[in-house]
Amino acid sequence: MNTTRLLFLLLLSSFLSLLVAASNITSTPHHGNTGIISPSYSDKAATARWLVHNTNWGTMSTISSRGQTNGKPFSNIASFSDGSPGQSTGKLYFLRSALDASMIDIQHNDAVSFAVSEVQTGYCQGQNFDAEDPRCARLSLSGRLKVVTSQDEIEIAKNAIFAKHPGMKGWYSDDKKGDDAMGDHDFKFWTLELEEIWLVDFFGGPALISLEAWNRGTDKEGVTAILPESISSDAGSSVQVGSEPSSYQVNIFGGNYWLVMAVAFIGIFTFGFVLGRSSGRHSFSTGSFEKLNKTNDLELEEIYEPSRITLT
Repeated sequence: MNTTRLLFLLLLSSFLSLLVAASNITSTPHHGNTGIISPSYSDKAATARWLVHNTNWGTMSTISSRGQTNGKPFSNIASFSDGSPGQSTGKLYFLRSALDASMIDIQHNDAVSFAVSEVQTGYCQGQNFDAEDPRCARLSLSGRLKVVTSQDEIEIAKNAIFAKHPGMKGWYSDDKKGDDAMGDHDFKFWTLELEEIWLVDFFGGPALISLEAWNRGTDKEGVTAILPESISSDAGSSVQVGSEPSSYQVNIFGGNYWLVMAVAFIGIFTFGFVLGRSSGRHSFSTGSFEKLNKTNDLELEEIYEPSRITLT
């Protein structure tokens, strides 16, 4: 067996082993401080909704409109809520003062990016995962920050915010005249109108989640909208809190194992075939030149001499 064939067989066996190993990766569900089971890594929309519902603050980035930072990115901590526990709305609500630097920026450019990390749940620390480790989920939501004007939605925002941030109750008053309200700070409820949902929760690069999947709470089409508490660790089916699985399979190929392996085999076979043909042609050509060199030096020089001609 020549060296080329040996390398080809080693490459084939190594790649097939990688496919089998990667298709059977398992991971334990995430718990942290929330006590709620995380969804499967393979369901990106479910993971993103779960992460938002189980965190309560993040980093809001705006385009500065102030002083020396004008036109440059500016980041600020912002408390938020997507609904009281068990009542996720899929919409992020904020209670912000008009005097806040971020809100001043919003008056000039309402484009924002909002990032949250699974570090808040305590899971990453328990696993010794750095905040930048892909297994420690991080989510970036981009869109437009809009003030909530509808009285019905203001009530929804109030319930969502105060359920997770009870200390904020004294910051807001409907009539701005209450003794416990910071009326002069002009606190208002805001919501983020999503345009892009970017998630990293495992190896393999980020996922861009559609608004339709976000609103459903799962990547699976044809599934009725579900809340984070009922998001399954099996990507879409309902599961009761407390009935936790010990582990679940991370399907990075979407279940199409045989198709992926067939395509990989055909690709490697084609690569080996082309490599073998190329090696054969190279050996034949080398042998031909050696023969010419032994039998007719003049002819060999005539073959190579034109390549030395230069034009002046």
